[in-house]
Amino acid sequence: MKLDKPHRIIIKNKINEVDYDMHIFNIIPYCIETNKNDRNYLIHIEEDNEISESTFFSSLMHEVKNPITAVKGYLKLLELSMDKTDGRRKFIYNSIRELDRIESLAKEIILIYKSINCNIQKLDLKNVLEEVFGFYEAELKKKKIEYTLCLNDNLNIMADRNLLNVLFANLLLNAIDAIKEKGVIIVRSGLLEERVLIEFEDNGEGMDEFTQNQLFTPFFTTKDNGTGLGLYLSKKIVENHGGAIYFKSQKGKGTVFYIEFPWTNDF
Repeated sequence: MKLDKPHRIIIKNKINEVDYDMHIFNIIPYCIETNKNDRNYLIHIEEDNEISESTFFSSLMHEVKNPITAVKGYLKLLELSMDKTDGRRKFIYNSIRELDRIESLAKEIILIYKSINCNIQKLDLKNVLEEVFGFYEAELKKKKIEYTLCLNDNLNIMADRNLLNVLFANLLLNAIDAIKEKGVIIVRSGLLEERVLIEFEDNGEGMDEFTQNQLFTPFFTTKDNGTGLGLYLSKKIVENHGGAIYFKSQKGKGTVFYIEFPWTNDF
């Protein structure tokens, strides 16, 4: 440890057999005396009162969202006061749509910085995936998409549940968007050596080479109303859990995303 430099200390407390609580502190250690061998003794630790980067951006994005919500409310009130044949209504509609896009961007930036400080606990992967698919059941039925979950029982990982929900929801919504109608989504889970492997497959349009090369780049999107942060956020979530995400895709034949997480058998 280098003295007189900021350090981050992470304290992990086991609450019960399932849950863990994590506390992260920014500190500055320093030394005020040495021994005859010039070896430093750490005899004091001072907390760094500067706001952390994650807290700063999270607070900033919350402050951005507040005026956006107010402006959207005023625009909707203005729209209600207009006659339905008034041509200016389209400007209000377009303004609200752009504000929605900015709000979505703010939410995803908040999630990116929240992914740094995870609330780690033991999770049943099958339960998390079934919950996500249940939430989007209506959307899947609307597009007549069939799905199959081939998930191992008792396959547990240490992760943040909310962030896993965001990860799998992003992958599911991308698959739904890639399928025009009457497609198929298959999710498999299993063990690959000492890693948990999840395969997220769809038979949608697939991606061309240019899109594949840009896929995890921030703000890159092929959607009219996309922010370009969904898959970038997904990659951050996986990597902050010690995992990896990669894919295989062919234009016109679909895409498979592979997600790996660390696994230990002492649960």
